[in-house]
Amino acid sequence: MRTAQAQRIEKDLSGQGWWLWLDKEAVWEKDTLHLPPVKLETLPKNAPTGGWETLSPKNGLAVSVPGTVEEYTWDEIEDYKGVSWWWRDFDIPKTAEGKRVILQFESVRLRAEIFVNNELVGYDVIGNTPFEVDVTGKVKVGAGNRLAIRITDPSGNFYWYDRDVDR
Repeated sequence: MRTAQAQRIEKDLSGQGWWLWLDKEAVWEKDTLHLPPVKLETLPKNAPTGGWETLSPKNGLAVSVPGTVEEYTWDEIEDYKGVSWWWRDFDIPKTAEGKRVILQFESVRLRAEIFVNNELVGYDVIGNTPFEVDVTGKVKVGAGNRLAIRITDPSGNFYWYDRDVDR
């Protein structure tokens, strides 16, 4: 007898293979925040400024996740406030045909809008907590897919106790 665990397929998307682009022209300051449960069809479909083609390696910075904007741009920006896009391409094996496909996130700071193949599939505004997104029927099985995460961080990642402050 096969167990449910034996039928489970896991693919870790953390580590290398990610790209980061700072969407410095994105308008986000007056966005409405939506608390769970969220109906995706009621949310704005925030594409990258300049369109989806903006998310290409020629515009991005090669990064690993988990990570922060500050980790990769400290010399230029220090404490980034605003919208960043994190994306990568991935495949779903043909053996996943007919199965549920769930993306699990350890945490994101702060609001995360999750896109698969340029379609909004998930939203989280709780921040710094685990969440998951069911992308069954949204991913292409046996083919390439693009996962893009629009992260809006209105306060940066550093608090008063993280660095010296001139008084």
